[in-house]
Amino acid sequence: MIQAPMRAQLLKSLLILLGISMFLSYIWIRFIRTRLPKDIPFTFSILGFFIIIYVCFIYAFIIFNVIKSLDKEKSSESIFKQVIKDIVDTIFLPLCTFDQCIKNLPITQKYHKKFMVYLAYKLNYNIVETDSYYYFMAIIPRIILATALFIDTFWFHKLYYIYKVLLLGIFLVLNRYIIYSFKHIKESLIKELKLLTNGMVVIPFIAELHAEHYAQIYHEDKETNPNFDESDWDWELDDIPPTLYIKDIELFINFQVLYPSKLEYYLHTSDEMMKTIKGAENVSYKTNYHLYMKYSKEAGDILKTKMEDILQISYIIAKYEVTHQSTATIKLKIFSYYLICWSYILIISAHTLNLESLMIMLNSTWEKMLNPFE
Repeated sequence: MIQAPMRAQLLKSLLILLGISMFLSYIWIRFIRTRLPKDIPFTFSILGFFIIIYVCFIYAFIIFNVIKSLDKEKSSESIFKQVIKDIVDTIFLPLCTFDQCIKNLPITQKYHKKFMVYLAYKLNYNIVETDSYYYFMAIIPRIILATALFIDTFWFHKLYYIYKVLLLGIFLVLNRYIIYSFKHIKESLIKELKLLTNGMVVIPFIAELHAEHYAQIYHEDKETNPNFDESDWDWELDDIPPTLYIKDIELFINFQVLYPSKLEYYLHTSDEMMKTIKGAENVSYKTNYHLYMKYSKEAGDILKTKMEDILQISYIIAKYEVTHQSTATIKLKIFSYYLICWSYILIISAHTLNLESLMIMLNSTWEKMLNPFE
């Protein structure tokens, strides 16, 4: 009988192999495979017919989601949305496992975090201060691809120019991967910082902070923190306390990202953090005060740098999401063009489908479903 650790390792290995296969197949089909001009209407095979139906369904579903996102009152999380998210996460699990395997290799692990932090600062102007990154990576390539498909479909009645610009899809894939990597590295850095600070952030007195901002943090902490302690909030919600101790780094990060000005903060230095500084492991507050304070300052500077890196990545992710939402109308038009084109191709090509073969296949499938053991 295979033991649990071995089963987990075997499953991980299978997911990695499946992820490699999915990645190489996508690259081959989308960007490498030779494509000849294809006349419209198509000559449908049964497989080709269902592929076009699937494509139309996917674009219809995307349009439905974009329309729902425009309705701010109904755009909140729903059971249906969560089910779809779980399905998508399951489909992409092999690719995510393969990605983590690559990132955890000794040769890449050393430089991956540094590169992503470096990239976050480099992209600050293009993402946080302007929307140029999003338009260049996610909007303009889609406009060119949709335009080429529209011209091919209704002007030349032949898929030709769409194949010439298909490589622009690399920008769409790269954009998604960069944002996915930012989110992953943010989680990793937060876990690391929690270990080094015991998860404690201290905000000194800030005159411009109003009581409702503290109340917001209070209610968020009460709703999301399973270890919520009322004694940590022993001040009145209408008052502004001189110091606020936050036991959740993520809570502070989310608050800082939304707050219009930069907050002053102090990070608690854990024993684990002091162990990482050479010479500090055997120094205590009582034995050598001045040396201990020197090491504490050094530790504080390191923690401050780590927090600033996390905040920078958080600004990138937050602004990207805002731009993603604000361009929903543009994406709605683009995906509508896609759906119109593929629906038109489906309709005018339907007569080429061999209905007899389709009926035989459907009947055979139905019989197998009714009698699975025959």
